[in-house]
Amino acid sequence: MDREIVSEHRALIGVGTLAQLGDVLDSLGLDTVLLVARPGSLARSGAEAAVRSALRGRSIERYASFGSNPRMEDVQGGVEGMRRLLRPDAAGTGLLAVGGGSVLDMAKLIAYFSAQGTDKVATGASQGSEPCRWPIVAIPTTAGTGSEATHFATVYRGTVKHSVAHPSLRPRVAIIDPRLTFSMPREVAASTGLDALCQALESLWAVAGTPESRADARRAVELILPALEESVLHCTHDARCRVAEGAYLAGRAIDVSKTTAAHALSYGLTIRWGVPHGHAVALMLAPLVEVSLRWCALHPDHRACAAMERVVSVLGGPAAAPRRISAFMERFGLASSLREIGLNERGDLDWLARGVNEARLQNHPCPLSDADLRTVLDLAWRGSAVG
Repeated sequence: MDREIVSEHRALIGVGTLAQLGDVLDSLGLDTVLLVARPGSLARSGAEAAVRSALRGRSIERYASFGSNPRMEDVQGGVEGMRRLLRPDAAGTGLLAVGGGSVLDMAKLIAYFSAQGTDKVATGASQGSEPCRWPIVAIPTTAGTGSEATHFATVYRGTVKHSVAHPSLRPRVAIIDPRLTFSMPREVAASTGLDALCQALESLWAVAGTPESRADARRAVELILPALEESVLHCTHDARCRVAEGAYLAGRAIDVSKTTAAHALSYGLTIRWGVPHGHAVALMLAPLVEVSLRWCALHPDHRACAAMERVVSVLGGPAAAPRRISAFMERFGLASSLREIGLNERGDLDWLARGVNEARLQNHPCPLSDADLRTVLDLAWRGSAVG
């Protein structure tokens, strides 16, 4: 049973796929469901009626007591709700997550810590070996995080970010109905769309990438890059559909390749300054492309050069690549420099540098010294990549 849960994942992609939710729950044998969703976004996205219909006749526990960027204390409440549902054999019980990336991550965290035991929840320990025995059905209402396709989630204790990962946390079924993203406010569409684009680009150059993950990442860029501006500024049907599919593929790519230096540098911006995640990553990615290209110019035979070529080729070449990313932020009315956000050039940049996730740096195609990281942060502060 555990092997089956670990290995299976399927996605239903397209307008109207939400109507298949009831059939999906039936196919998984779920008659008892923990619904992880915020009531407001459930209604605004247009998912509420279909979700209510699919859950009719099933035992339901709802959990919505959490905010953005899941925190350990919020996970505790979800685990308590999950344990009220559990049967001794775990049969017929699962989780349904409907919402943005934080909602989908919260469902994974609840499933993870429900399996690991009370002591793990109390300490916030992020390392466990017990598989989740309860299938997760994920329905994103934003287009960006790709959490519906990944086997990991993020949780914060104070200002410290922890990642939890287990193959069994990859949702058994993802339902990507682009109509649910049509109600996204412009700022949410911008940040989540940038998140998807950045994940795809990072997957293209990640050391841990594979031919399969790079193919997913390239297709994601092909879908997102020409559609993102139209999706954010005009919310056209075709553009939102393309970005929704691209976000799923970027998530599937990052599930294999993992993130790199751009994500490693971004987390502090979100937790300390409240910069939405996708915007934070984009702020770091543009100068990081610039610094990485400089490094490759000095080491032309290094394998990183081929990885960088994969990225710059889809962005219009070395000269255009940093500008292409920064231009999106300009068009969306987002700050394109750390200075605009209000960071101090010395103390705040030092703080960001000290908090970098070393594991993510190891996945970057070229080695980055402390001086390189400081150059990236200085460029991000000045917004030099904007030109």
